[in-house]
Amino acid sequence: MGATAHHCVWLLALAAVLGLLVVPALAGSWAAWQGQPWVMDWPQSLRHAAVLGAVFCGLRLLLAGAE
Repeated sequence: MGATAHHCVWLLALAAVLGLLVVPALAGSWAAWQGQPWVMDWPQSLRHAAVLGAVFCGLRLLLAGAE
C-alpha cells in the first residue's frame, strides 16, 4: 500500500470517528444546552462521515499531487 493510500485510510477512519461520534455528541450537547430533546439520526451521521471522508481523502490526494 502506497503512502498516499495509507494516509487516506487513516483519514477515512478519522472522518468516521468525527462523523459518527464527535458531530452527534456536539449536536446532542447543543440540544441539551438549549433544553430541547435530541435523538440520534444515524443516516445523517453516516452522511457526515462520508462527506468528511471524501473531503479528507481528496485533500490528501491533492497534497500528494502537489509534491
